[in-house]
Amino acid sequence: MIKLSTGLIMLTLFIGHHGYGQLAVAGKVTDAEGGSVLPGVSVLIQGSSTGTVTDADGNYSLSVPEDAVIVFSYLGYASKEVPVSGRSVIDIALTSDIRQL
Repeated sequence: MIKLSTGLIMLTLFIGHHGYGQLAVAGKVTDAEGGSVLPGVSVLIQGSSTGTVTDADGNYSLSVPEDAVIVFSYLGYASKEVPVSGRSVIDIALTSDIRQL
């Protein structure tokens, strides 16, 4: 009985860990036209409330599921959805969108 319980616990831990792999993703967000850094860009995991904002140098870091899509949004710029696809560095250039102003 103890062996069965231990086996079930180990199986549950293995399946839980395997199914919820996390990646550390980092990068820089810049303006596509001028190349200047964009501080304060919202960086969210699509379909969740988990996210961060870029710092004064346009840098961000975030722990995400392996199959996540990251949404970058900033006032006056077109939002961009980017699949992580196993990458640990994702640099993004946002394009201005006058309609958002």
